Amino acid sequence: MISRLANLLFKLHARREARRAGARQRTRDVSGVQWSFYEAGPPEGQPIIVFHGLATDKTMMLPVCHQLGSQRRLLLPDVPPFGSHRFDADICYDEDFYVRVLWDFIDDLVPKRQKPITLMGSSMGGCIAMLMAMARPQEVDRLVLFAPAGVMAPEPKPFIQKAIEDHTQLTIRDVKTFDDFMSVVFREPPQFPRLIRWLAAVKLSHEMERSLKVNSDFGAMLLDGLRHRLHSITMPTLLIWGTADEMLDVSTAQIFEEAIPNIQISRMSDEGHVMFQENPEETFQRVRDFLK
Repeated sequence: MISRLANLLFKLHARREARRAGARQRTRDVSGVQWSFYEAGPPEGQPIIVFHGLATDKTMMLPVCHQLGSQRRLLLPDVPPFGSHRFDADICYDEDFYVRVLWDFIDDLVPKRQKPITLMGSSMGGCIAMLMAMARPQEVDRLVLFAPAGVMAPEPKPFIQKAIEDHTQLTIRDVKTFDDFMSVVFREPPQFPRLIRWLAAVKLSHEMERSLKVNSDFGAMLLDGLRHRLHSITMPTLLIWGTADEMLDVSTAQIFEEAIPNIQISRMSDEGHVMFQENPEETFQRVRDFLK
């Protein structure tokens, strides 16, 4: 009962935020996968496909719609098994799965005349965007990455060290573990009332099985699976990283810079892991400059 109430409240919040961002919520069945996604911007604009990170959903990426919705066609899907997706413990959520189902989603919604496309991703979503670009480089003209997973930092943050030791320690069980997690994701965590934080903890604890399954199937890729494959990314790439990121250390940017031939590194002083949430104006000014 409490879990259903938490889900209902967060759905209402998501609808309000989507309206404010000018995003339309849509659903579509593609090859047996039921997708829920936001769409914004002019239908004939060049598409940007936006992928969110682990243990969140498409709502996290709504600042993209606020900032770029007047210029480009934007598609923000829930990445399986998060958001509206049905969780199936028998599915292996690995590289092959993500590349296949997400390209199926894109092919169904983006006509050939609108390709090549731009891929954008945060954290795990950035890792997925790179894998998709490697799989079909001729169909991706640019990459925009916000503190992407996939390469181990020279000096991993305590959060990552803890995940390596035992990722089940990172489960959200109550308000305290929720607050601890938020302090890693945000430089200045939103100041929600305790009731809202408790409801968020309830919701995330009930969905934790999804995150643990993805960590089991895809965790090695997220930790360091891309290190020796970065050189195969040839399209222009923008990498934005906050210097105060407590999840994925900004020192990782140097590895990307040395490996990807056509990359632009943009370090944001004193910003955290989700700089696009906490400082969207500056973040997306850098994105707009790159996309010109």
